Amino acid sequence: MRWLTTFEIIDVAKQRVGNEEEQNLWESILHYIEPLRSTDLGYMETINTAQDLLNRVALAFLVDVGDLIGRSRKRKLVEARCVFAIIGSRYGLTEKFIGKMIDRDYSTISHYLTLHKNTLSHDGSIQLIIKSIESKLLIK
Repeated sequence: MRWLTTFEIIDVAKQRVGNEEEQNLWESILHYIEPLRSTDLGYMETINTAQDLLNRVALAFLVDVGDLIGRSRKRKLVEARCVFAIIGSRYGLTEKFIGKMIDRDYSTISHYLTLHKNTLSHDGSIQLIIKSIESKLLIK
């Protein structure tokens, strides 16, 4: 995930906002927001994004988020954790951070990613779930 600079946001606002009055409003809002965009806020946004991803994975697999974080090794839950790790790593979350989110060690997350390369990448239903979740994510 990459932070946009103020100028990039203003350029996007120019493209999407028709009149100059609305553009000036955006510029004045960003003037006050820019100092707040620190590393800590970035970390908080990552947590929210990761939590949203975890919720979406749980919904896709029809399981409870608590079960994903739990100790069960049922195949359905392991596949759901694997999907969470795959999508999270694609969007810049570290293995250590993903592991903390689902109460696993980073080496387990590394194993999930290897498992995907070797096995789950050939499973059409898992790939369909990954594509549907990624299409709904706000992080691009």
